[in-house]
Amino acid sequence: MTQTPPFESESIAIIIDNSYSASSALMEARQAAQRICLMIGSEQLKLFMLGSSTPISQTILKQVMPQGVNPQTQPCSLIAPIIGTLTLEEQKHSVVIIGNGEIFDLDDWTDNPQVDGWLLICTGEESLQASLGRVAEVKLDQIPWDDIETLLSYFSRSAQQPARSNYKSYGADQYQWQVDTTGYPLILVEPLDAYVHLFPVTKPQFEKFIASGRKPGFGDEWYTELLELNPRVSYRSADVSSPDGLFMTGVTTDEASDFCRWLGRDFRLLTAEGWTACYDWFAEQGAVSMPDELRGHLSQDAEAIWELIEDQWLDPQSTLQDLSLMRRGILEWVEERPGRYCGLGEPASARFQRSANDPVRPLGRLKNLGFRLCTRLT
Repeated sequence: MTQTPPFESESIAIIIDNSYSASSALMEARQAAQRICLMIGSEQLKLFMLGSSTPISQTILKQVMPQGVNPQTQPCSLIAPIIGTLTLEEQKHSVVIIGNGEIFDLDDWTDNPQVDGWLLICTGEESLQASLGRVAEVKLDQIPWDDIETLLSYFSRSAQQPARSNYKSYGADQYQWQVDTTGYPLILVEPLDAYVHLFPVTKPQFEKFIASGRKPGFGDEWYTELLELNPRVSYRSADVSSPDGLFMTGVTTDEASDFCRWLGRDFRLLTAEGWTACYDWFAEQGAVSMPDELRGHLSQDAEAIWELIEDQWLDPQSTLQDLSLMRRGILEWVEERPGRYCGLGEPASARFQRSANDPVRPLGRLKNLGFRLCTRLT
Protein backbone atom coordinates (compact mmCIF):
# COMPACT_ATOMS: atom_id res chain seq x y z
CA MET A 1 0.00 0.00 0.00
CA THR A 2 1.41 3.37 -1.05
CA GLN A 3 2.54 5.72 1.72
CA THR A 4 2.40 9.02 -0.20
CA PRO A 5 -0.40 10.92 -1.92
CA PRO A 6 -0.88 10.02 -5.59
CA PHE A 7 -0.34 13.61 -6.77
CA GLU A 8 3.37 14.36 -6.69
CA SER A 9 2.82 18.13 -6.97
CA GLU A 10 0.49 18.15 -3.99
CA SER A 11 1.10 18.21 -0.26
CA ILE A 12 -1.30 17.88 2.66
CA ALA A 13 -1.90 20.57 5.25
CA ILE A 14 -3.58 19.44 8.48
CA ILE A 15 -5.22 22.08 10.67
CA ILE A 16 -6.14 21.12 14.23
CA ASP A 17 -9.06 23.13 15.58
CA ASN A 18 -8.21 24.27 19.10
CA SER A 19 -10.99 26.89 19.35
CA TYR A 20 -13.55 26.94 22.16
CA SER A 21 -16.11 24.93 20.19
CA ALA A 22 -13.62 22.09 19.66
CA SER A 23 -11.87 22.15 23.04
CA SER A 24 -13.71 19.17 24.52
CA ALA A 25 -12.31 16.86 21.81
CA LEU A 26 -8.88 18.45 21.35
CA MET A 27 -7.08 15.28 22.43
CA GLU A 28 -9.01 13.22 19.86
CA ALA A 29 -8.19 15.77 17.15
CA ARG A 30 -4.49 15.63 17.99
CA GLN A 31 -4.51 11.84 17.93
CA ALA A 32 -6.30 11.82 14.58
CA ALA A 33 -3.73 14.24 13.15
CA GLN A 34 -0.92 12.06 14.43
CA ARG A 35 -2.38 8.96 12.76
CA ILE A 36 -2.81 10.81 9.45
CA CYS A 37 0.79 11.98 9.70
CA LEU A 38 1.93 8.37 10.06
CA MET A 39 -0.16 7.34 7.05
CA ILE A 40 1.03 10.11 4.75
CA GLY A 41 4.65 10.69 5.70
CA SER A 42 6.29 13.88 6.88
CA GLU A 43 7.75 14.95 3.51
CA GLN A 44 4.27 15.48 2.10
CA LEU A 45 2.69 17.16 5.11
CA LYS A 46 2.44 20.43 7.03
CA LEU A 47 0.78 20.63 10.43
CA PHE A 48 -0.90 23.68 11.96
CA MET A 49 -2.82 24.64 15.07
CA LEU A 50 -5.73 26.97 14.36
CA GLY A 51 -4.73 30.53 15.13
CA SER A 52 -1.16 30.41 13.85
CA SER A 53 0.22 30.34 10.32
CA THR A 54 3.51 28.88 11.55
CA PRO A 55 3.72 25.09 11.02
CA ILE A 56 4.35 22.97 14.10
CA SER A 57 6.41 19.84 14.51
CA GLN A 58 4.70 16.47 14.69
CA THR A 59 6.47 15.85 17.98
CA ILE A 60 4.21 18.49 19.57
CA LEU A 61 1.28 16.12 19.07
CA LYS A 62 2.86 13.75 21.57
CA GLN A 63 3.00 16.38 24.30
CA VAL A 64 0.36 16.58 27.00
CA MET A 65 -0.61 20.05 25.76
CA PRO A 66 0.81 21.57 22.55
CA GLN A 67 2.90 24.69 23.01
CA GLY A 68 0.98 27.91 22.66
CA VAL A 69 -2.39 26.35 23.45
CA ASN A 70 -3.93 28.13 26.43
CA PRO A 71 -7.61 27.48 27.23
CA GLN A 72 -7.88 31.16 28.22
CA THR A 73 -6.70 32.43 24.84
CA GLN A 74 -8.32 30.07 22.38
CA PRO A 75 -8.40 31.34 18.79
CA CYS A 76 -11.53 32.21 16.87
CA SER A 77 -12.45 29.67 14.18
CA LEU A 78 -10.83 31.45 11.24
CA ILE A 79 -8.45 29.79 8.78
CA ALA A 80 -7.46 32.84 6.70
CA PRO A 81 -3.99 33.28 8.28
CA ILE A 82 -3.06 29.67 7.54
CA ILE A 83 -4.63 29.25 4.10
CA GLY A 84 -3.49 32.70 3.02
CA THR A 85 0.10 31.68 3.76
CA LEU A 86 -0.26 28.34 1.98
CA THR A 87 -1.68 29.91 -1.18
CA LEU A 88 1.40 32.09 -1.55
CA GLU A 89 3.45 28.96 -2.22
CA GLU A 90 3.90 27.59 -5.72
CA GLN A 91 2.95 24.08 -4.66
CA LYS A 92 -0.73 23.23 -4.34
CA HIS A 93 -2.09 21.77 -1.13
CA SER A 94 -4.98 19.67 0.01
CA VAL A 95 -6.32 20.75 3.38
CA VAL A 96 -7.65 18.64 6.24
CA ILE A 97 -9.37 20.40 9.16
CA ILE A 98 -10.00 18.34 12.29
CA GLY A 99 -12.35 19.83 14.87
CA ASN A 100 -15.86 20.80 15.86
CA GLY A 101 -18.01 23.86 15.20
CA GLU A 102 -18.25 26.14 12.18
CA ILE A 103 -15.12 27.51 10.51
CA PHE A 104 -16.50 30.96 9.83
CA ASP A 105 -14.45 31.90 6.75
CA LEU A 106 -14.33 28.49 5.07
CA ASP A 107 -16.36 29.61 2.03
CA ASP A 108 -13.79 32.30 1.25
CA TRP A 109 -11.24 29.61 0.41
CA THR A 110 -13.00 26.51 -0.91
CA ASP A 111 -12.68 27.61 -4.55
CA ASN A 112 -9.14 28.94 -4.27
CA PRO A 113 -7.13 27.47 -7.17
CA GLN A 114 -4.08 26.93 -4.93
CA VAL A 115 -6.03 24.53 -2.71
CA ASP A 116 -6.52 21.30 -4.59
CA GLY A 117 -8.85 19.53 -2.18
CA TRP A 118 -10.66 19.71 1.16
CA LEU A 119 -11.61 17.26 3.87
CA LEU A 120 -13.31 18.18 7.15
CA ILE A 121 -13.16 15.68 10.02
CA CYS A 122 -15.72 16.37 12.73
CA THR A 123 -14.80 15.35 16.26
CA GLY A 124 -18.12 16.30 17.86
CA GLU A 125 -21.75 17.07 17.08
CA GLU A 126 -21.36 20.45 15.34
CA SER A 127 -20.49 20.60 11.66
CA LEU A 128 -17.39 22.51 10.60
CA GLN A 129 -19.33 24.27 7.85
CA ALA A 130 -22.63 26.06 7.34
CA SER A 131 -25.81 24.06 6.72
CA LEU A 132 -25.33 24.08 2.94
CA GLY A 133 -21.73 22.94 3.13
CA ARG A 134 -19.78 22.68 -0.11
CA VAL A 135 -16.94 20.32 0.82
CA ALA A 136 -16.57 16.76 2.09
CA GLU A 137 -17.09 16.24 5.82
CA VAL A 138 -16.88 12.98 7.74
CA LYS A 139 -17.07 11.92 11.34
CA LEU A 140 -13.94 10.82 13.14
CA ASP A 141 -15.14 7.22 13.36
CA GLN A 142 -15.51 7.04 9.56
CA ILE A 143 -11.79 7.44 8.91
CA PRO A 144 -10.07 4.24 7.64
CA TRP A 145 -6.80 4.38 9.56
CA ASP A 146 -5.29 1.49 7.58
CA ASP A 147 -6.15 2.68 4.06
CA ILE A 148 -4.66 5.91 2.77
CA GLU A 149 -6.22 5.52 -0.68
CA THR A 150 -9.72 5.53 0.83
CA LEU A 151 -8.82 8.52 2.98
CA LEU A 152 -7.65 10.45 -0.10
CA SER A 153 -10.83 9.51 -1.96
CA TYR A 154 -12.89 11.40 0.62
CA PHE A 155 -11.44 14.76 -0.45
CA SER A 156 -13.61 17.25 -2.31
CA ARG A 157 -11.50 18.37 -5.24
CA SER A 158 -11.68 22.09 -5.92
CA ALA A 159 -13.24 23.31 -9.14
CA GLN A 160 -10.90 25.67 -10.94
CA GLN A 161 -12.28 29.19 -11.11
CA PRO A 162 -12.01 31.06 -14.42
CA ALA A 163 -9.48 33.86 -14.38
CA ARG A 164 -10.93 37.29 -13.70
CA SER A 165 -11.11 39.64 -16.63
CA ASN A 166 -8.52 42.39 -16.69
CA TYR A 167 -10.64 45.41 -15.79
CA LYS A 168 -9.64 48.70 -17.33
CA SER A 169 -9.41 51.68 -15.03
CA TYR A 170 -11.47 54.70 -15.95
CA GLY A 171 -11.39 58.03 -14.14
CA ALA A 172 -9.21 56.59 -11.36
CA ASP A 173 -6.32 58.98 -11.88
CA GLN A 174 -8.37 61.88 -10.56
CA TYR A 175 -8.23 60.43 -7.03
CA GLN A 176 -5.43 59.76 -4.56
CA TRP A 177 -5.29 56.41 -2.75
CA GLN A 178 -3.74 54.68 0.23
CA VAL A 179 -3.88 51.04 1.34
CA ASP A 180 -4.11 50.06 5.00
CA THR A 181 -2.28 47.12 6.58
CA THR A 182 -5.27 44.82 5.95
CA GLY A 183 -4.99 45.51 2.21
CA TYR A 184 -8.09 47.73 1.92
CA PRO A 185 -8.26 51.02 -0.02
CA LEU A 186 -8.66 54.53 1.35
CA ILE A 187 -9.44 57.52 -0.84
CA LEU A 188 -8.45 61.14 -0.25
CA VAL A 189 -11.62 63.14 0.50
CA GLU A 190 -10.72 66.69 -0.44
CA PRO A 191 -13.15 68.57 1.85
CA LEU A 192 -11.71 66.68 4.84
CA ASP A 193 -8.10 66.65 3.64
CA ALA A 194 -8.03 63.11 5.01
CA TYR A 195 -8.11 59.56 3.64
CA VAL A 196 -11.33 57.61 4.22
CA HIS A 197 -11.97 53.88 3.77
CA LEU A 198 -13.67 53.39 0.43
CA PHE A 199 -15.91 50.72 1.99
CA PRO A 200 -17.27 50.12 5.46
CA VAL A 201 -15.06 47.68 7.37
CA THR A 202 -15.75 44.19 6.02
CA LYS A 203 -15.97 40.92 7.90
CA PRO A 204 -12.77 39.50 6.30
CA GLN A 205 -11.03 42.77 7.16
CA PHE A 206 -12.10 42.69 10.82
CA GLU A 207 -11.31 38.96 10.99
CA LYS A 208 -7.65 39.77 10.39
CA PHE A 209 -7.75 41.69 13.66
CA ILE A 210 -9.56 38.82 15.42
CA ALA A 211 -7.06 36.27 14.11
CA SER A 212 -4.13 38.39 15.26
CA GLY A 213 -4.96 37.53 18.88
CA ARG A 214 -3.92 41.01 19.96
CA LYS A 215 -7.11 41.60 21.96
CA PRO A 216 -8.82 38.95 24.15
CA GLY A 217 -12.56 38.40 24.06
CA PHE A 218 -13.02 38.06 20.29
CA GLY A 219 -13.63 34.31 20.26
CA ASP A 220 -16.17 31.88 18.85
CA GLU A 221 -18.98 32.72 21.25
CA TRP A 222 -18.65 36.46 20.66
CA TYR A 223 -18.46 36.09 16.88
CA THR A 224 -21.33 33.61 16.73
CA GLU A 225 -23.52 36.17 18.51
CA LEU A 226 -22.72 38.79 15.88
CA LEU A 227 -23.24 36.39 12.98
CA GLU A 228 -26.67 35.49 14.33
CA LEU A 229 -27.58 39.16 13.87
CA ASN A 230 -26.03 39.43 10.41
CA PRO A 231 -24.92 36.11 8.83
CA ARG A 232 -21.60 36.10 7.02
CA VAL A 233 -21.60 36.16 3.21
CA SER A 234 -18.43 35.14 1.40
CA TYR A 235 -16.92 37.58 -1.05
CA ARG A 236 -16.60 34.57 -3.37
CA SER A 237 -20.38 34.20 -3.62
CA ALA A 238 -21.68 34.42 -7.17
CA ASP A 239 -24.75 36.41 -6.13
CA VAL A 240 -25.02 38.63 -3.06
CA SER A 241 -28.55 39.99 -2.76
CA SER A 242 -27.71 42.49 -0.01
CA PRO A 243 -24.38 44.04 0.98
CA ASP A 244 -25.06 43.60 4.71
CA GLY A 245 -23.47 40.17 4.99
CA LEU A 246 -20.13 41.41 3.64
CA PHE A 247 -19.67 44.03 6.35
CA MET A 248 -18.81 43.90 10.03
CA THR A 249 -21.99 44.97 11.81
CA GLY A 250 -23.42 44.57 15.28
CA VAL A 251 -20.22 45.91 16.84
CA THR A 252 -20.09 48.40 19.69
CA THR A 253 -18.05 51.60 19.54
CA ASP A 254 -15.55 50.02 21.95
CA GLU A 255 -15.07 47.08 19.56
CA ALA A 256 -14.72 49.42 16.60
CA SER A 257 -12.12 51.39 18.59
CA ASP A 258 -10.20 48.17 19.35
CA PHE A 259 -9.95 47.51 15.63
CA CYS A 260 -8.99 51.14 15.02
CA ARG A 261 -6.11 51.00 17.51
CA TRP A 262 -4.90 47.72 16.03
CA LEU A 263 -4.93 49.19 12.52
CA GLY A 264 -2.77 52.14 13.57
CA ARG A 265 -2.65 55.30 15.60
CA ASP A 266 -3.55 57.49 12.60
CA PHE A 267 -7.01 55.91 12.23
CA ARG A 268 -10.26 56.97 13.86
CA LEU A 269 -14.02 57.02 13.35
CA LEU A 270 -15.44 59.82 11.26
CA THR A 271 -17.23 62.62 13.07
CA ALA A 272 -20.88 63.16 12.18
CA GLU A 273 -19.91 66.37 10.39
CA GLY A 274 -17.05 64.64 8.57
CA TRP A 275 -19.26 61.73 7.50
CA THR A 276 -21.85 64.14 6.05
CA ALA A 277 -19.17 66.10 4.20
CA CYS A 278 -17.78 62.87 2.76
CA TYR A 279 -21.29 61.68 1.78
CA ASP A 280 -22.01 64.94 -0.07
CA TRP A 281 -18.61 65.03 -1.81
CA PHE A 282 -18.91 61.38 -2.91
CA ALA A 283 -22.27 62.23 -4.54
CA GLU A 284 -20.48 64.67 -6.86
CA GLN A 285 -17.70 62.26 -7.90
CA GLY A 286 -17.99 59.53 -10.52
CA ALA A 287 -17.44 55.90 -9.56
CA VAL A 288 -14.24 54.31 -10.84
CA SER A 289 -12.95 50.86 -11.60
CA MET A 290 -10.01 49.65 -9.59
CA PRO A 291 -6.85 51.51 -10.63
CA ASP A 292 -4.26 49.18 -12.13
CA GLU A 293 -1.51 50.55 -9.87
CA LEU A 294 -3.69 49.95 -6.81
CA ARG A 295 -4.75 46.42 -7.71
CA GLY A 296 -1.39 44.88 -6.86
CA HIS A 297 -1.45 46.36 -3.35
CA LEU A 298 -4.94 45.24 -2.30
CA SER A 299 -5.63 42.03 -0.41
CA GLN A 300 -7.43 39.27 -2.26
CA ASP A 301 -10.65 39.90 -0.32
CA ALA A 302 -10.57 43.68 -0.85
CA GLU A 303 -10.06 43.23 -4.57
CA ALA A 304 -12.89 40.68 -4.79
CA ILE A 305 -15.31 42.87 -2.81
CA TRP A 306 -14.60 45.91 -4.99
CA GLU A 307 -15.25 43.85 -8.14
CA LEU A 308 -18.39 42.32 -6.62
CA ILE A 309 -19.83 45.75 -5.80
CA GLU A 310 -18.93 47.03 -9.26
CA ASP A 311 -20.45 44.02 -11.02
CA GLN A 312 -23.67 43.71 -9.05
CA TRP A 313 -24.69 47.15 -7.83
CA LEU A 314 -23.24 49.81 -10.13
CA ASP A 315 -24.26 51.25 -13.49
CA PRO A 316 -22.52 53.72 -15.81
CA GLN A 317 -24.08 56.69 -13.97
CA SER A 318 -22.95 55.56 -10.52
CA THR A 319 -21.06 57.88 -8.20
CA LEU A 320 -18.51 57.29 -5.46
CA GLN A 321 -21.48 57.44 -3.12
CA ASP A 322 -22.76 54.23 -4.77
CA LEU A 323 -19.36 52.51 -5.00
CA SER A 324 -18.56 53.26 -1.36
CA LEU A 325 -22.02 52.08 -0.25
CA MET A 326 -22.56 55.28 1.67
CA ARG A 327 -25.82 55.12 -0.23
CA ARG A 328 -27.90 51.92 0.08
CA GLY A 329 -25.28 50.33 2.31
CA ILE A 330 -25.35 50.06 6.10
CA LEU A 331 -25.60 52.38 9.09
CA GLU A 332 -22.18 53.56 10.27
CA TRP A 333 -20.90 54.62 13.68
CA VAL A 334 -19.81 58.26 13.85
CA GLU A 335 -18.76 60.53 16.70
CA GLU A 336 -21.28 63.31 17.37
CA ARG A 337 -19.07 64.93 19.97
CA PRO A 338 -16.26 63.58 22.16
CA GLY A 339 -17.48 60.40 23.83
CA ARG A 340 -20.94 60.45 22.22
CA TYR A 341 -21.73 58.30 19.17
CA CYS A 342 -24.60 57.65 16.78
CA GLY A 343 -25.23 55.82 13.51
CA LEU A 344 -25.65 57.55 10.13
CA GLY A 345 -26.37 56.13 6.71
CA GLU A 346 -28.91 54.67 4.31
CA PRO A 347 -29.14 50.98 5.24
CA ALA A 348 -30.26 48.85 2.33
CA SER A 349 -31.89 46.41 4.74
CA ALA A 350 -34.08 49.01 6.49
CA ARG A 351 -37.80 48.41 6.17
CA PHE A 352 -38.35 52.09 5.44
CA GLN A 353 -35.76 54.25 3.71
CA ARG A 354 -34.15 56.70 6.13
CA SER A 355 -32.40 59.95 5.44
CA ALA A 356 -28.62 59.53 5.43
CA ASN A 357 -28.27 62.28 8.02
CA ASP A 358 -30.98 61.03 10.38
CA PRO A 359 -29.02 59.74 13.42
CA VAL A 360 -29.69 56.42 15.13
CA ARG A 361 -28.77 56.03 18.79
CA PRO A 362 -29.02 52.31 19.53
CA LEU A 363 -29.42 50.82 22.99
CA GLY A 364 -27.86 47.51 21.94
CA ARG A 365 -26.24 45.78 18.98
CA LEU A 366 -27.83 46.51 15.60
CA LYS A 367 -27.56 44.02 12.76
CA ASN A 368 -26.96 46.74 10.14
CA LEU A 369 -24.73 49.10 12.13
CA GLY A 370 -21.03 48.97 11.23
CA PHE A 371 -18.30 51.53 10.69
CA ARG A 372 -15.61 52.92 8.40
CA LEU A 373 -12.45 54.72 9.42
CA CYS A 374 -10.52 57.74 8.27
CA THR A 375 -6.99 58.95 8.86
CA ARG A 376 -6.52 61.86 11.20
CA LEU A 377 -6.92 65.25 9.62
CA THR A 378 -3.66 66.73 8.32
